[in-house]
Amino acid sequence: DDSVFPIRLRAQEDGIVVDLSLTPLKPMVLQGDSGLSQKGPGPGTPRTTTPTRGWRRRGRSA
Repeated sequence: DDSVFPIRLRAQEDGIVVDLSLTPLKPMVLQGDSGLSQKGPGPGTPRTTTPTRGWRRRGRSA
């Protein structure tokens, strides 16, 4: 399995911290040639939904 999941995203700037973990509920399904299915000549609007768990914090902890 060459899946990139789970993915962990961590960011911190100006006292705001975000720590997220993304794990899909089902395997990825590729469509079209090499998993790409162009709908028209212009740029696409890709969208995916992945369940996400995590937390955010603003300011310093006590």
